[in-house]
Amino acid sequence: MKTQLLLLFLLISTWGFTQDEGLLFGQIKEFGNEAPIATAHVLNLKTLKGTISNTNGLFMIPVEIGDFVKVSFLGFNDNYYLVQKIDKDTIQLKMIPKAYQIEEVDVYPWTKEEFKYEFVNHDFKKDSIDQLKDKITLSEEDIEAAQMGKGYIAIPIFANYKTKKEKQIIALEELKKWVAKEEEYRKLIQRITGYKEAELNAFIIFCNFSKRYIMYAREYYLGLAISKKYLEFEKLKSKR
Repeated sequence: MKTQLLLLFLLISTWGFTQDEGLLFGQIKEFGNEAPIATAHVLNLKTLKGTISNTNGLFMIPVEIGDFVKVSFLGFNDNYYLVQKIDKDTIQLKMIPKAYQIEEVDVYPWTKEEFKYEFVNHDFKKDSIDQLKDKITLSEEDIEAAQMGKGYIAIPIFANYKTKKEKQIIALEELKKWVAKEEEYRKLIQRITGYKEAELNAFIIFCNFSKRYIMYAREYYLGLAISKKYLEFEKLKSKR
């Protein structure tokens, strides 16, 4: 043990850090029962360098002021930490277990024949976006193009040519991506701020990030922007 501590001291002493650089010391625990979490992944989202926690949940990682650190572990929500100062204090990061929602299932005492019949003839529900796709019909241009090729769709003259149906499908796919991204964005804000419901909605309005920024910004920059807005929002709340 003494040998390991000596090697750790020598390793730290060989690293040269400026006033805004140093090591972040932390301990990862499960929220509620305070049990340490081993082998959790710790990643500096700016440098993309990482480490894992030991059996006591302890870790250390090189950082600079303004860096954004992400902690992840299977079965738990990700945790994020904004480095605002460099000191030797050990920070405590609590991990909240993920809550999985499973739809209710009705179980009936069917025979194999009854089950087979019900399964084959059951009208399975589709999500709303798929229903919208089903309502899209072929335009006259599509029909004419098919007839020109005697059963084959004719090759468009212009490479960027899109039929009405193709444009609608592309628009729906973009909508589907945005809905998924917006949900990820809300969850990221919740993990960083802890806000819920009305306070969460008010904070999203306060951030006023563009749709393009939310869609395409790297996780590091988006998380950093949220953290800075969070500090501003908390200051405004304290003045009320």
